[in-house]
Amino acid sequence: MEKKLLLINDANKSPQRIYWPLFALICMALFLGQSVHANDALFTIDGGTITGGPFEFCVGDGQADHVSGIQLECNNTENSQWVVTDLDGKILGLPPNPEAVNFDGAGAGVCLIWHLSYAAGLEGLDAGNNVSALKGEFDFSNEIRVYRNQPDGGTLVGGPYNFVVDGTPDMVSGISLTGKRSGKNSTWVITDDQGKILGIPPSLEAVEGVNFDGAGAGTCFIYHLRYEDGLTGLEAEANLGNLEGCFDLSNGVEVIRSEGVMVEAGEIVGGPFEFCVDGSPDMVSGLSLTGDRVGTNSSWVITDDQGKILGLPPTLEAVEGVDFDGAGAGTCLIWYLRYEDGLEGAEMGMNAHDLKGTFDLSNPVEVVRRETEGGTLVGGPFYFTVDGTPDMVSGIELTGRRAGTNSIWVITDEDRNILGTPPSLAAVEGVDFDGAGAGTCFIYHLRYEDGLTGLEAEGNLGNLEGCFDLSNRVEVNRLSAPQAGEIVGGPFEFCVDGTPDMVSGLSLTGDRAGSMRSWVITDDQGKILGLPPTLEAVEGVNFDGAGAGTCLIWYLRYEEGLEGLAPEMNAHDLKGTFDLSNPVEVVRRETEGGTLVGGPFYFTVDGTPDMVSGIELTGRRAGSNSIWVITDEDRNILGTPPSLAAVEGVDFDGAGAGTCFIYHLRYEDGLTGLEAEGNLGNLEGCFDLSNRVEVNRLAAPEAGEIVGGPFEFCVDGTPDMVSGLSLTGNRVGTNSSWVITDDQGKILGLPPTLDAVEGVNFDGAGAGTCLIWYLRYEDGLEGAEMGMNAHDLKGTFDLSNPVEVVRRETEGGTLVGGPFYFTVDGTPDMVSGIELTGRRAGTNSIWVITDEDRNILGTPPSLAAVEGVDFDGAGAGTCFIYHLRYEDGLTGLEAEGNLGNLEGCFDLSNRVEVIRSEEVMVEAGEIVGGPFEFCVDGTPDMVSGLSLTGDRVGSMSSWVITDDQGKILGLPPTLEAVEGVDFDGAGAGTCLIWYLRYEEGLKGLAPDLNANDLKGNFDLSNPVSVVRIVTEGGTLVGGPFEFVVDDEVDNVSGIELTGERSGTNSTFVITDDQGKILGLPPTMEAVEGVDFNAAGVGTCLIWYLRYEDGLVGLEPDLNANDLQGCFDLSNAIEVVRLEETSVGGKSSATVFPLPASDILNVSLKSFGNSDVQVNMVDLAGNSVKRDIQKVVQKGISLDIQSVPSGLYILNISNGEGKFVSKKVIIR
Repeated sequence: MEKKLLLINDANKSPQRIYWPLFALICMALFLGQSVHANDALFTIDGGTITGGPFEFCVGDGQADHVSGIQLECNNTENSQWVVTDLDGKILGLPPNPEAVNFDGAGAGVCLIWHLSYAAGLEGLDAGNNVSALKGEFDFSNEIRVYRNQPDGGTLVGGPYNFVVDGTPDMVSGISLTGKRSGKNSTWVITDDQGKILGIPPSLEAVEGVNFDGAGAGTCFIYHLRYEDGLTGLEAEANLGNLEGCFDLSNGVEVIRSEGVMVEAGEIVGGPFEFCVDGSPDMVSGLSLTGDRVGTNSSWVITDDQGKILGLPPTLEAVEGVDFDGAGAGTCLIWYLRYEDGLEGAEMGMNAHDLKGTFDLSNPVEVVRRETEGGTLVGGPFYFTVDGTPDMVSGIELTGRRAGTNSIWVITDEDRNILGTPPSLAAVEGVDFDGAGAGTCFIYHLRYEDGLTGLEAEGNLGNLEGCFDLSNRVEVNRLSAPQAGEIVGGPFEFCVDGTPDMVSGLSLTGDRAGSMRSWVITDDQGKILGLPPTLEAVEGVNFDGAGAGTCLIWYLRYEEGLEGLAPEMNAHDLKGTFDLSNPVEVVRRETEGGTLVGGPFYFTVDGTPDMVSGIELTGRRAGSNSIWVITDEDRNILGTPPSLAAVEGVDFDGAGAGTCFIYHLRYEDGLTGLEAEGNLGNLEGCFDLSNRVEVNRLAAPEAGEIVGGPFEFCVDGTPDMVSGLSLTGNRVGTNSSWVITDDQGKILGLPPTLDAVEGVNFDGAGAGTCLIWYLRYEDGLEGAEMGMNAHDLKGTFDLSNPVEVVRRETEGGTLVGGPFYFTVDGTPDMVSGIELTGRRAGTNSIWVITDEDRNILGTPPSLAAVEGVDFDGAGAGTCFIYHLRYEDGLTGLEAEGNLGNLEGCFDLSNRVEVIRSEEVMVEAGEIVGGPFEFCVDGTPDMVSGLSLTGDRVGSMSSWVITDDQGKILGLPPTLEAVEGVDFDGAGAGTCLIWYLRYEEGLKGLAPDLNANDLKGNFDLSNPVSVVRIVTEGGTLVGGPFEFVVDDEVDNVSGIELTGERSGTNSTFVITDDQGKILGLPPTMEAVEGVDFNAAGVGTCLIWYLRYEDGLVGLEPDLNANDLQGCFDLSNAIEVVRLEETSVGGKSSATVFPLPASDILNVSLKSFGNSDVQVNMVDLAGNSVKRDIQKVVQKGISLDIQSVPSGLYILNISNGEGKFVSKKVIIR
């Protein structure tokens, strides 16, 4: 492997080979040599110095703005790029050269132009990123500033203005300057309509002080101007179109100056007018105009008393057609207007005081609109009974809007005749309405203006005339006292039994008075249940539906205004003028027999006493008397036990077969028909029966006997049905069924008939035993269901004898293993690794070996016996191995028999194939060549010089490449394909190359499988190894270092070796900046012991090297670019050695680490121990950190934790005139 050290040293950046006539640096005799390797070009990165500018452009005017004349010098770089940033370091563009950028499109602001030199691998150099995020080896030049100016004149709000040239000063007002404004200088400009500059007021106040009347008729424009220094053409009498420079004008505000014209409106004669707003149209009349009237245009104007224009009638007739009633209360003014064209403000909603133009208004005529509002009365109506007791109203409120000069209260009768005019509400509430006798009064509130007529006692409201308004009215009703009389009839008593119960025979006697009437039905507490309007309605009420209780019937007479007369209210709470009669009582009695829980009961009539038990009487029971009743199916009464205990003592077995019913009876006195041998249907009276409990008395059933069977079947997928069954013996019972159970009694099926039993396929049930039964039973049998157990049947039933059905099942299991391939060559061939898995069932078992036609060749008794069979002796062919499970009675299992002839209950497993082939010789021969060893370095590595020797036999062949564990990585078809494989791409490791010959049927020959698992007839050659070695030099962290060559020792420190490292051998290498090896320190400690001060002025590079044996060129004074072998160099750390300066001026310094985040260290060897001034500035020149520090041990340390991330300039100086400036990156 050969790698060259390159240096870009000409303007075209083309790489040149460096030849060294002499190198001035002579030192490093301390270094012990081992070896060096350079993977990358070696450079001292310098961004150089750029000259030209600064530049200043006026942007946003559509004219391209490009810089020019920028020169770059003193740069040193592998890669070069121009960079444009803002003041914060944000990258705005990466142009190929500065002249390519058009700054006009960037808007106002400041740009910085830089030149960047950098090494390969720089990260973060993208538009939008910040230069503080750059990662890699790089250096920036100084910056050149580009100032982008963009004046903005803003926006003028106000105008346009219209003035009449009439000798009266005309000044603009209300102009405001809004929007964005920018530009170093500003002024105001007034021009004519041709752009000629008439004046340059310095401020808005000066503009508003200009008298436009003195300019004569014409049009002016007012502008606001913002501009930068250097503007030309801004002079009186010049034209705006000739302005040159960087400037911007606002919009123009127009000022129109018109010649003066005489206008006269004359005078209006007539009025003033006063109207009452009452819904009747109110129009003015009798108006006329006098005096001179001059002006091109005319109109009438109607305003409110503040001048707001309400209407613009075109003629006097239109004025006299206006209905002022619709405008509501207030004052209007009528004017006459004469004016010239251009009048502004003559619009509805505007104000006549704000009219602008040439015009004249006449005198105004006043129209006053008065409005009265009587308000709203709240309270009443009132109901009084005329009974000699004073009746006064109270609680009346006067609400709502009221308007009118005068007010009074008015009381009228129903015909609106005025009965009184109380002066106040208190006077109204003092009136005694009882003295007026029966009738109706109305109370009003009246508001009115002076001049009202007709408001006298005994007058009528309909005759009032004037401007007035009445409120709503409050009604006062004066009623006579009612009388209800007396009800004759009743009382009544009913039985609540679902049969309608109505009263009858009621009548009324005595005096009855009152304008309104009703019947009232209440409960015994007075709660109103119903309000029948008539006696007929009362006698139509069904009291049975109300349930048990007591009702009261009343008759009611009352006057309007009665409160509380509604269902659910209480009659005792009635309020108003009313009278109730006497009440008539209606008593409703109810019986409830309750609900019986228990039964039904099923007894077998067999001479054993049968008594019911567990009966419960639940639910609601009502009735004075109770008893129990037992009947037959026809409801004939068999007995009336007095209690439940007596019922449970009855023996139902003695009654013979049949059905009884048990009831509970509740009743009132007077019940008839409740005698033994009577019938429930003949009961009469108030009573109720509970539900009934059924008692069934049954004869004992008999199932007889089943003849036939037992049966035995083989579960083999062939249907198995029983046959030949029959029944004998007595069979008694209302219901019947066949029952199939398992041998534990679990019910599997309930075939309804013998035919259904003989249709059951027992093969589908699997292995086991079934029992077939015949069942006779009575209603009420429990447990005769699928899944239940026949031993748990409950009820009246009988089961026959059972018939057994035995189902036997065989399972041969599953064989795992094979197939097997043997060559018939006289060597014993036995199978192995066969496993018998899965389910196996059957009394007997054996193994069977057959030929391809299923002819039985042998029956080994066990798997061990199978694995002892030598298949080589059978000659070429195919055998099959089976496992057999079977029941007694199997036939056909003899040697030389055939599996197809087996008969009985059996099952065969799957088969395992044994293939016996005639012997075929396979030989792969031997590979000659290799082994090989390669260095993984990105350069293709191919094997060569391989060949095959020896016999090679086999119908098929391939080359095989595996890893050192046998995993197949590739299958090149030919030797040429093998020699075309690039082993460099596989990474570190070991490969094996094989040659393979084989016959058809080979298994396992595929990538990612293992060559050790090949199965078939094949032969592999010897392997040839290919060893792939990787070297990694890692990454050096630390530096760069900068020292001043003086009398003191300069050692590097803080270097760390990170990243992945690999390679048998290692060393550090120190070269000059051209790659010449100066020393080979074996360890980091040795590196840090080197005194770089002794080397004089110049630049060194520190590398770390990992390599394999055989590296050539690793010696002092040779060049690291000429190393040959398997190696890798880390990145280089730069050590710069500067000449000491003894006079004032720029001095050297070393800044580390870069980028820095917490502490920034600065080496200042040439500054002595004096105090230094430190000033860190951003790219805009703003100071971000100032400090005065004393140099300690030839350096200072700065705390930069508070400094934001970015690119900064660090300036350091002392009182002796020494200074240094360094670019630093804070992160």
